[in-house]
Amino acid sequence: MDSYYLPWSTLFNVRHTNHICIVVGINDSQNSIRILDLIDKFEPVDMDMSILYKACTFYLEVICSNKKRIMDTKQIDKMIINKEIPLIDVDMIKNMNQFAVAFKKYFNPKIEFIDASNFELLLEEKLIDEFRRVMLCINMFQVWIEWREYKEKEERYKGIIQKLTVLLNKWNVFINIIYKHAMSGWKRPLNEVGYEWLKSFTDIINQISSEVMNILAYNLENKDFKIKYNYEDALKCSNSQLYTSKPLTIDKYYNNKGFKPEKDQCQDCDLTGCGEYFILNENFGTKSADKTTHCRLKGIDFKMRFDKIYDNILCKGQTLNITNLEELNNIKMNLKKTLGIAFLCCAEWGECKDLVTIVFDNGYEEDILIDVNDISNTESNTSVVGGKTVNGITGKIVQEKAALTVIKIFFDHGDISKIVLPNSANMHILSITLLRY
Repeated sequence: MDSYYLPWSTLFNVRHTNHICIVVGINDSQNSIRILDLIDKFEPVDMDMSILYKACTFYLEVICSNKKRIMDTKQIDKMIINKEIPLIDVDMIKNMNQFAVAFKKYFNPKIEFIDASNFELLLEEKLIDEFRRVMLCINMFQVWIEWREYKEKEERYKGIIQKLTVLLNKWNVFINIIYKHAMSGWKRPLNEVGYEWLKSFTDIINQISSEVMNILAYNLENKDFKIKYNYEDALKCSNSQLYTSKPLTIDKYYNNKGFKPEKDQCQDCDLTGCGEYFILNENFGTKSADKTTHCRLKGIDFKMRFDKIYDNILCKGQTLNITNLEELNNIKMNLKKTLGIAFLCCAEWGECKDLVTIVFDNGYEEDILIDVNDISNTESNTSVVGGKTVNGITGKIVQEKAALTVIKIFFDHGDISKIVLPNSANMHILSITLLRY
């Protein structure tokens, strides 16, 4: 289907592109069809048949016979286990690894793209279109997993769904990274960065494949098997809970400069990699004698440093060891065991959905899916408007109102020893606070 004719598409009446949709119903009396678009719109849409004539240049028809073929879930699972039905094609993973290596060695935007300097034209490039096709396959696989979770009431599917959500988000971020490099005139090579991202995709796919096969084996043989993480409900956030908050000192982990208090001078601020940075409102927090800025947002105390070379953590898979921090030792005194944690963070060039791994003193590890809003999203119940963003190159305001995200997570597994951050090129953390009931 051509997105130019699809009213729900962001490219409606803007640009002609190839797009895959599924026609799931036809109403001859009303001359209409029902369409399912798994990328741009997740609910079925009824539209006039005339739009189909305009938008559709190619179709594949599948006719289902009236003869019923009964195949139960266990039979399908057995065929998957026996590799009669390929769950995730081994050759596909091999090809993705080879593509990652080839990208590292040979990628050249001047050769790959029709016009590497034309940011708008990138939307129609074959490489980007192929990436979108991969995302479509991932999305459809996730629909299948979610259906099985619903039918089987199997809690262990939650972790797989989280990983698929992260994988889709990472593909989006990777496409945005390509756009960023195009906007900057390809000043920095993309080869090494692209290789690392593409390899991380295959790593996640391998994990998903292994975990699904484990669950299917358990369903067939009804015997225990080991899963690394326990994916029980970990996000137990409640504004009604009473807790004490103690901000951690994390400025030694800062590796990016992207924020400027309104009246302060700032050099080399670049939150996004394209020159855009965040100007904080004048009333954003109070500065103490030790030059730290303190603020209370969504009922939680945070502290930051804006006077150093860096003022936030750009997430690159770092491990934050908090066991020996003075703040952690102080907060343990006269407080109960249930421990929570809060992040003051933001995402740029789209929201970020990724996994944060929490490591507890007893060795237990938990992967938590977090959803960090884009700085332009001021309406979310986790968003706090903190200022505006400016393009440091042109001096023009990009976002009149820009927001930070407050994320609260509560646990019941003991004290935290480490936090493993995701490898997300668009996620930034300003402050981390420990919470105790």
